Amino acid sequence: MAITFIGYNEALVLPICSIRIKDQQEIGTAVGVAGSARSAISTVASTIYSVVLTVRLGKTIPAVVPAAVIQAGLPESSVATYIEAISDGGSAAALATVKGLTPAIEAVGATAFRIAYLQAYRTIFYTSIGFGGIAIIISLFIPNIGKLLTSGVAATVQAPTAKETIADTYHHKNQEAERTIED
Repeated sequence: MAITFIGYNEALVLPICSIRIKDQQEIGTAVGVAGSARSAISTVASTIYSVVLTVRLGKTIPAVVPAAVIQAGLPESSVATYIEAISDGGSAAALATVKGLTPAIEAVGATAFRIAYLQAYRTIFYTSIGFGGIAIIISLFIPNIGKLLTSGVAATVQAPTAKETIADTYHHKNQEAERTIED
């Protein structure tokens, strides 16, 4: 569902940005500025997410993992080595250097590590709520573009062929006739 919304959003953002400019000859500039702004905002948001995750992991891992592995039987002197080994990916070679580590303690530690990550990512989701709220507030200021949605072409990439010109003329005359009938 979220991917559908993102795709829908992607299909609307750049056309709306290009329609709102006063001189339609500058479509490329408007879309370029909009794309650059989106990239800059995404960079800031990614940085905020990374910082929040790093800070939260720095709090949740020490709060959850050591107590769990000590209770499972790992000597206190091996806790720092265990946390370092599992933080680096938990390879068999790294875990083999932890004195007193058994498969049961390793399972308890892995579960505690997952719980610590779960708690840290929960904070990331709360941060996303803040970004979503800001986006909703900003979206309230998007103007109505209905009056700008016409069949006029402000800038062409290449000159139309004779066949396209005839088709466009026919299309425009039909639209005008339909409007006259509707009025």
